[in-house]
Parts: sequence; structure tokens; C-alpha cells
Amino acid sequence: MSVVGRVACKLPSVRALQEHARLTAVQRDELARQVQQLSGQRDALKRERDELSAHCRRLDQEAGNARQRESQLAAERATVLTDRDNLERERDELRGHCERLEADLARHCEAEAAIKSQLVALEQLHKEFVERAMQLIGSDALAAQMQRDWDERARRNAMHFTNSERDDWNEQEYAATGEQNMREYIANDMENICQGMEPRAMRIVEIGCGAGRMTKGLAGVFGEVHAVDISAEMIRIARERLSGMPNVVFHHNNGMDLSELASGQFDFAMSFIVFQHIPSKAVIESYVREVHRLLKPGRLFKFQLQGGTMTSAPLSSWLGATYTRTEIEDLARRHGFELRYAHGEGMQDFWIWLFKKPATSFEPEATR
Repeated sequence: MSVVGRVACKLPSVRALQEHARLTAVQRDELARQVQQLSGQRDALKRERDELSAHCRRLDQEAGNARQRESQLAAERATVLTDRDNLERERDELRGHCERLEADLARHCEAEAAIKSQLVALEQLHKEFVERAMQLIGSDALAAQMQRDWDERARRNAMHFTNSERDDWNEQEYAATGEQNMREYIANDMENICQGMEPRAMRIVEIGCGAGRMTKGLAGVFGEVHAVDISAEMIRIARERLSGMPNVVFHHNNGMDLSELASGQFDFAMSFIVFQHIPSKAVIESYVREVHRLLKPGRLFKFQLQGGTMTSAPLSSWLGATYTRTEIEDLARRHGFELRYAHGEGMQDFWIWLFKKPATSFEPEATR
């Protein structure tokens, strides 16, 4: 065999080489794929490593912050514990102080109760003294004293003593206060006052007209106004101030009754800032009895008196006797009135609405 033949026999065939090359290429591709996969995994691991590194750094920072916050909380806790201890000590001190105050309060309450008891006894003694003084002085002497006092007040400053809010009234301002009282106590109560009557057809009486402060307003509303006062000097001043009002008739009374006025001829009676100056309940009751005589059945007596706790003094013509609602109810019952309304008990302006009962429903207690 030739050399070429022998070499040819030893060399692989072309087909074998091609198959080998194919297998080698497949292995190479597989290895390349595996390398690519490993590269991808390596990159993913690097990213994960970087993320974990960043997360670790954040955790380290948070741990540092937590340690710092822990130190702050420990300091705050120490402060809170100190404050708690201080507050507990303060609480204990205040508790002891409260106990002492409660003991002091109990002693003061006992003392107050004893003082109140003494005041009640003193008020009763004073009431008995006033009543006895009134008996000794007598209504006539009291009326005479009141007349002298109010004449003197009229000469000194009639406007001030009939409206003591100021002592320097001028005529315009003084008249305006009367108009204001008319709005407050008359104009807003016309249903009770008139009871269906035309005001210009009504005859009324004003007890304690003074210098005519409200009389002018009354005369502007009602047909005929009879203005009564204990002070001749007040009547003189009021007559001069209201000289242009022919429907006003002035009466100077004795300070105890209304004997100058005819019985059963009046449709309304009123009094404001008058009875609060009368210290004698007997005198006030006399006026109530007299108004019952003057009014027509069913008509209204509206007046204001002292409802506070101030105490009158004998022969005083400034601080009057005080009344409770119960006393007014008794007063109305005794003299043939129905107490329909009462406003301001316990205050200086204690307003009373008394309506005269029909004659058939009233019999004076003294005749029973």
C-alpha cells in the first residue's frame, strides 16, 4: 500500500470530522450559554449584594438613631420619674392642705350658721322694734314726717329725688326718663291695663306723681289722669311743668289715703318708685284698700314696691318696707284683689298686678 493510502487510512473521514466539528460547536454553544447564564447570575448577585449593602447601611443608621433615641428616652424617663416624684410630693402636700381647709371650712360653716341664727333673731327683734316704733309714732306722725321730707327734697332738687340716677338733670333728659318708663311699664302692658277700653276714654290715678315725670306720658295716652302726691311742693312743680295739659288733675293728699277721689270711678291705678320709700306696711296697705275703693270691678292696680332684703327704719321716708310674694298674696286677699302677676320678688323693683274682684266675690275680712 502506498504511503498516501496508509495516511488516508489513519486520518478520520471527512464525515467524521464534520460530525466532530458539529459536536464541538454544540458544546461550545452550550458552554457559551452557561457562561452567559453565569454572567447574568453574577450580575444579579452583584445587584443583590449592592442592595443588601445599602440596606445594611440604612439599618446601621437606623440602629444608630435608635440608640440615640434610646438615650433620649432614658433621659426623658429619668425626668418624668423625677416629675412624678415631685408631683406626688406636691399632691401629698395639697391633700394635707385640703384636709386643713376642710377643717377650717367646717369651723367657718358652724360660725356662719351661728351668725345666721343671730341675724334671724336680730331681724325679728328689729321687725318687732319697727312695728312697736310705728305704733308709738303713729301713722299721722309718720305721714307728717314724710310730707316734710318730700317737701324739702322737692325744694332741694325735685328731679334728682324723683329719679336718683343723677343729680344734674335738665328738663329734656328728665322728661326722657319718664317716656322710657312709660314704654317699659305702660305701653307694653296695654292689654292688661285697658282690657278692651279705648285709652282716651279711661280715667286713671297715679299715686306719688312727684314732679310729674311719668304724669306727662300718662296724660298723653289716657283721657283723664288724677295725679296724687304727699308733697305740696312736688305738686306745685308738677303743675307748672304740665300746665299745658288740661286732662291732668293734681291732688295733694295726706300720705295715708285717697279720700279726695270718688269711689268706683277709675279704670286703672298705678304707682312707681313710691311705695319703696314708705316704711310702714300699714300705710301701704291703706293705699291698697283705698285703690280698691276707687277702681271699677275687674280693673287693674299695677304698682312697684321694695322686694329686696333691706330693712326700713322708723320715720324714714327713703327706705321702704319690703314684701314677699306670700305677703302680697295675703294683702290682695284681705282687700278684694286677685294677684294675677308678680315679677321681681327679692329685688328692689318688685312689680305687682292686682285686679279688683267683683263685689259679689269679696267680703272684707273685718266684717266676716
